[in-house]
Amino acid sequence: MASVYFTTDSLADISGDGFVSAKDMSLLMYGWNRVGDDFANVYGQLSQAMMAQTNTGVATLHLSPSSGTYNVGQEFNVQIHIDTGGQSVDGADVVLRYDPCALEVQDITAGDTFSGHSQSTCPETGEIEISGSGQAPFNGSGTLGTVRFRVVAGNTPSGLQVQFRPANTTDSNIAETNTNNEILGSVGNAMFNLTGTPSRPSLSGTFTSPDGSYLTRMDNLVTLEVNDACGGVIAEAVDFDVYYDSAWHSLEVDRNRYDGWSAGWHTAGVTDQNVSLRAVVSDTNGNVTTFIQGLTLDRIAPTATITVPVFLPSIGFFIVTWNGNDNLSGLASYDVRYKNGEDGSWIDLRSQTTTTSVFFVGEAGHNYYFQIRARDLAGNVAVFSAEQGVLGDPPKIYLPFINR
Repeated sequence: MASVYFTTDSLADISGDGFVSAKDMSLLMYGWNRVGDDFANVYGQLSQAMMAQTNTGVATLHLSPSSGTYNVGQEFNVQIHIDTGGQSVDGADVVLRYDPCALEVQDITAGDTFSGHSQSTCPETGEIEISGSGQAPFNGSGTLGTVRFRVVAGNTPSGLQVQFRPANTTDSNIAETNTNNEILGSVGNAMFNLTGTPSRPSLSGTFTSPDGSYLTRMDNLVTLEVNDACGGVIAEAVDFDVYYDSAWHSLEVDRNRYDGWSAGWHTAGVTDQNVSLRAVVSDTNGNVTTFIQGLTLDRIAPTATITVPVFLPSIGFFIVTWNGNDNLSGLASYDVRYKNGEDGSWIDLRSQTTTTSVFFVGEAGHNYYFQIRARDLAGNVAVFSAEQGVLGDPPKIYLPFINR
């Protein structure tokens, strides 16, 4: 079990889990910016706390066996052993977390440490609570209880974890006689290899940002939503990478599971191209699950040109045609507008159209001006093009009169 420490600076609890450990130092080193300008101060607090552990609990608790291989349909027992470290205790509470997708609790039997026992199991959350107490204090080592499991799904490692935080009375604890002080100092968990079929459902992961199939911004937040079918497995870290220029590039390793899983990607130095996002999820069962999503990085707006006759035909109508080009994602639609006279107001002729031509009826003696813009499938929208004029009232040219 990783050591847990205390510090007077609340900012040092970077993970927000209520206590300070090497995990908080890791988060600080990975550049998590919650502490801001207090980086040096928090670093000092963490360093001092990790050099001087103040958790003086002498009692221990461990699971036996701590490992093993079991097949689907097989049953096995796990004993909960406590050692009071030479201190007399009035009682003990143990909270265990297991994977309800892979294991099923058959029964729980009392151990030899206390005369009074209680237990409960919540299959929905995969949590077991076992308590022991008695009129006479207990001093020494013994078994608090035994849990009999049945394997219901295989092809997965499966952890059995003692929920424990020093000085926290809502999870596992051992209470000293008379003082009722918490003296549990360390715990030992278990990890089992489960084999056979059916297989345990894997974690599911969905990239919730960027939204859609395209990236059009320089600064992007990549986020992954991780879910478990039974809630028995918890993601501990997500390693984000992106594939471009024929190679994988690391973005960030997110180890803070309390605010979702995310990483930033600044694309200023990357040319527009098809890319892939990868998130490698490590969970409490020791599994590593990979999720990949393909995207198109397209930040360049398409181009479009419009074609009209120079002069208004005598018949009064003509065809306006246009076309466009996009560098990557492809053309989505066009906006075409016109105005009557240089000082006229712009009027939409076609809006978000996928067609490439339209009949236009003009009036003799009027000049018309046309513009076009295109948008691509990524959502980039170009500015309107330069005006193209159709002259129905061409300027008169007067030649000089020469008197011979």
